[in-house]
Amino acid sequence: MKKGTIVVMLLALFGFFSTRALAQAEPSSMKNTNWKAFIEQLNDSITLHIGTDSSYVSTSNGDVVVRSVFKMSGDTLMLSDYDGQYACTGMTGKYKTTFSEDVMTTVLIEDPCEGRAGSINNLKWRKSTAPPVAAAQ
Repeated sequence: MKKGTIVVMLLALFGFFSTRALAQAEPSSMKNTNWKAFIEQLNDSITLHIGTDSSYVSTSNGDVVVRSVFKMSGDTLMLSDYDGQYACTGMTGKYKTTFSEDVMTTVLIEDPCEGRAGSINNLKWRKSTAPPVAAAQ
């Protein structure tokens, strides 16, 4: 076998395993997942319930406090609130997301909503099996 062919095969094999490792590091889809975190400002745990194109946040007692349009583009999470006690309507927040096992970290890119930015910047979310809140359906 020629050296060039061996190099191409090794590069293809390296690319396959690198892509596979990246896919395992990040969830293939955020749709229909739940993420739980503790918010100091509320002194409570919240759960981010992500549907197909929208999301909502509930407190530990099940109260829905905000509903948002949810979009992922690469590693960028975009939230645009449309309802709820803590909604910042008309303001889209952008956050870089990183994943490590079942932990998602959100880091502020830009968000005109100071309350949301102050609450979820550098926040670590743990993947949760929490069922959807009935009132949010």
